[in-house]
Amino acid sequence: MNELSIREQILRAIAVALGGDGSPAAAVFRSRLDQIRSDGDESALPCFDISPGKERDDPDAADHDAWGRLLSVDVRAIVDGTGHEYGDGALDPMYLFAVRSMMCDETFGGLAISTEWTGTDEPVFLPEGRDIIGLTINFDVKFAVKRGDPAEKG
Repeated sequence: MNELSIREQILRAIAVALGGDGSPAAAVFRSRLDQIRSDGDESALPCFDISPGKERDDPDAADHDAWGRLLSVDVRAIVDGTGHEYGDGALDPMYLFAVRSMMCDETFGGLAISTEWTGTDEPVFLPEGRDIIGLTINFDVKFAVKRGDPAEKG
């Protein structure tokens, strides 16, 4: 019996994908935006911060043995844009890598049914004594779990 939910396994697979070969990120975090902004640790930038959002029912992915689920996931790319010619242009390598990594295997090794890139928010400039710039890239991950056991694929 697996002790991690399919949801958690997917989130961990996303972290591995974003930190994989060729990643422009120095680090990948989970739901740590406040710490990244305030700790002043330059070695943590650039980074990705993964934040799971609302998980909701997806009747299209359900059957009599499985519950269909749709999980919103925000991937924040955070960089120090100090000295970059175009400021928010410093985000572009992170943006490209995040979208490509999330979509190259949209099942995350068979854990999910599919992944949809649902949008990108406008860049956020965080004046903290350095030019921290963030961009949130939004995804919906569809998966199914066995009825009564969110640790088993449906």
